[in-house]
Formats: sequence, C-alpha cells, structure tokens
Amino acid sequence: MMQSISLDGSVEMISELLTCVIHEICFTRKIFHHSQFSIETRNTVQVHFCCDHRVNNYIASMVVAMMDLLRARTVDKLVMAILDCLTEEVLERWQFNFNCSDDSSLQTEVDLDCISEQWQQLFVHIRGSVNILPLLPDCLLTFRLILLLSSGSSCVPTGFTDTHLHSIANSEHLMGRPVDLDTHLHTVTSSVSYRAEILDETGA
Repeated sequence: MMQSISLDGSVEMISELLTCVIHEICFTRKIFHHSQFSIETRNTVQVHFCCDHRVNNYIASMVVAMMDLLRARTVDKLVMAILDCLTEEVLERWQFNFNCSDDSSLQTEVDLDCISEQWQQLFVHIRGSVNILPLLPDCLLTFRLILLLSSGSSCVPTGFTDTHLHSIANSEHLMGRPVDLDTHLHTVTSSVSYRAEILDETGA
C-alpha cells in the first residue's frame, strides 16, 4: 500500500523504528532482566518494551531531541552505548547513521509493505546478532544514548551537554544491512562495535 509522506512523516517513521530498536537491544543484550519487559506488536513486528518508566522517559526524551535535529538536518548519528554500570566502561556501541534528502519541501510516496519488510529484516538482524557478538561481561549493565551533530552544527538541544563519542579502542565491528530503513527522504544504516578482548576472554 502506497502512502504520501512529508519530511515530518519520514522523521516520525524513523523515531518509531529507533524507539522500538533501542528497547529490543535492551532486551536482546540483557541490559535489564527479561521480567521487566512486555511484548507489543509494532508494524507487524513483535517488540520487547521495557516496563520501567524511567527507562521509557529517557528513551522518549532522546528520541524527541533526535526528531527536532533531524527536521533541522543537524544530526548525523544516534549512538547507543552499552556500559559497565560501575566502571562506565563502554562494552558495546550501536550506531545508527542518518542521510537526509536535500529538498525539505519534498513529498514522496512510500510503500508501507516495503517499510514493514525493512522492519522485519532489521529485527531479524538484531536478534541474530546474539549468535555473532561476544557475550557481555557478567556485571550490571546500563546504556547511554548520544546524538552526534553534523559537522559545523552548534544546535545543541536545550538541557543537553557535550559528551565524548563513547568509542571503543581496538574494537571489532559488525556491519548492519546496506540500508535498514529507506523512506526516500531519509535512509538509516547501522553498525555495532565491541571490545575485541571480550571475544578473546570468552574463548570464541
């Protein structure tokens, strides 16, 4: 089924997808106990949502900021860093890259069935990553979301501060699919980096 969307509609599609993706990574990588999740169906895909209101509020606030920056074309990436809760060492780093059309007035037609298929393939990839990525250390985990602004942009959202990139030294990388989401106005791609020594410690 075809639907006409504007730039705002495209941004909303991205925000819905990444909200679900962040929750699913929290579940898949066992950042919180599985008992803290419920299952909801979004765009034909079953998604695990964390029930903790503090987690939900944090994710929602970051996604709203991301939406504003996407509309202004001043954000390039969203990073989800998984950390050791005590040492704050970055153990795994999921990165979502945005590419936006140059024409802000553009409207386009999207195939909603194709969008649903892209959702399904991305979630298959996320869940399948458990069989490829090394086990995370047996410690308390947390996560942090970071918005990486476009080069030369000074449009820092109100209430936000600068932070470091949460990069991982000597990391290994697992690339995502060529394109995770394509609305014709935006494309989203992804990759995962992780500590190489974690893989050595597991004996893999």
